[in-house]
Amino acid sequence: WIVVGIWILALLAGVYGSSAASINFLVSFFWIALLLGGVYLSAIFGNGVALLSPLRTIALFIAHDRALVSYPKKLGHTPALIAYALVILLEFSPHSMGIDPSFLAGALIGYTVYTLLGTFLFGVRDWFYYADCFSVLFRVIGKVAPFDFAHGALRLRMPFSALATEYASSFSETLLIIFLLASTMF
Repeated sequence: WIVVGIWILALLAGVYGSSAASINFLVSFFWIALLLGGVYLSAIFGNGVALLSPLRTIALFIAHDRALVSYPKKLGHTPALIAYALVILLEFSPHSMGIDPSFLAGALIGYTVYTLLGTFLFGVRDWFYYADCFSVLFRVIGKVAPFDFAHGALRLRMPFSALATEYASSFSETLLIIFLLASTMF
């Protein structure tokens, strides 16, 4: 629940805090701690980073992983791909929207609502496996990690070994990986 408190604090800082990006907690929290920190932690500790997701914590509390309908498997990871493309668009926006605290807060509040609705409709497990861009991103990056979190325990493995045994489960996940590589090279 600590991560939920930090998430709420960051959103409140974006809405009510300073409009100067350099001193607003939300801007640093989202771009540096969440995205960059999440990537580094995933590259070291693998999929265990998913346990730190504030949205997953909230969704499990509210929805208890019950789904109203089955996730349409034909969609694959398309929602995550689109959401990740929007994150990159926000990062490289010509009008600095990604570092405008109030705009970033609005975007993240919208993403929070979108995620909670998705988990309510399709269940927490399927939503965070297929549709949540951060979970998919960190899971993909976690395949290079020397550690893996499985069955409630952290285990050691050969770095990059999961790349040889865990393949992309959909064409849209492959596109997301290509887009991930292309956007970080930019």
